[in-house]
Amino acid sequence: MTSAFLGLGWGTALFEVGNALHQRRLPLVKVVQMIGGIGHGDPHIDGPDLARTFAQALGAQYFTLNAPHFVADARTRASLMTERHVHETLDLATQANYAFVGVGSVEPERSALVRAGYFSAVEMDEIKRAGAVGDICGTHFDENGRILNIAINQQIVGISLRALSASNCTIVGIAGGKVKAAAILGALRGGFLDVLVTDSNAAEAVLAGSIS
Repeated sequence: MTSAFLGLGWGTALFEVGNALHQRRLPLVKVVQMIGGIGHGDPHIDGPDLARTFAQALGAQYFTLNAPHFVADARTRASLMTERHVHETLDLATQANYAFVGVGSVEPERSALVRAGYFSAVEMDEIKRAGAVGDICGTHFDENGRILNIAINQQIVGISLRALSASNCTIVGIAGGKVKAAAILGALRGGFLDVLVTDSNAAEAVLAGSIS
């Protein structure tokens, strides 16, 4: 087997995938955390623990990104992105053959970013009013899959969603539930996903939305 890179986002859906993996021995596989850590809430669904979980199940190497997912402003982000460890880890992430990502909701009561304590419900409502329907790796987009020109999208420490979707990487989105339908549809319209793993409730709502 040739060497392969697996990039990871974060979230409950990826945690469940990691737990369901059968034990393998794939030492040439490299698991890479693609976005900074959330650092709040349940550590098991955060990037560093997910990278470890996947790597242990696959018998693979893993690389974590020791930085926060969001920082205060674009200037701080720019500074962190040039830090050696961050730069080297993200260089590995850009080589990913496959990327597993969640699709986040902007509904405050269902937002993982709100539950993690990164944003308040009021702040998430503001992001929603700016036109966001969902996010992948923290990058928020609208119903037509356009990445929004909002401050939060300039404060992410991690791989660029635009660059990832333009690469040869196969992006696997994992998200379910009717509440995620708008976010999933926006992600599909934006070309951010190559493969979608979902459930019937979300699929039916996405199909209805794509027809209307």
